[in-house]
Amino acid sequence: MPEVTEKIRTIFREEGVRLIEPLSKAIQRTQDDILYIKNDVSGLKGDVSSLKSDVSGLKSDMSGVKVDISYLKSDMSDVKDDVTGIREVVDSHTVTLDGMAGSLEIMRTELSVSKYRLDRHEGWISKLAEKTKLKLSH
Repeated sequence: MPEVTEKIRTIFREEGVRLIEPLSKAIQRTQDDILYIKNDVSGLKGDVSSLKSDVSGLKSDMSGVKVDISYLKSDMSDVKDDVTGIREVVDSHTVTLDGMAGSLEIMRTELSVSKYRLDRHEGWISKLAEKTKLKLSH
């Protein structure tokens, strides 16, 4: 019976090696895959760290932009106040010019009327001088 037992052991060893060999290769491939994934993850960690740094830089840049925008808003408020003041002055000048234009038109009308009266008076004086035989000098 020791012979049978030895034979069975030999068969089990041969079959075990035949069955274990593909498993061993699969385990090795899995270990290689795990190592590859670890390397990828390590690279990703570096990329994420770089991204964090970039985002941090962007945050500080945005903080500066916010301050600049705040100053611009303040400046725009001052500009709006200045424009409002200028608009008020222009409106005042427009009202004044409208009044002056109206006065000028009245003066032109009065000048035309006065010229017409002078022309009539000259005509009367000329006729009067003719009838009275007076000589007029200009």
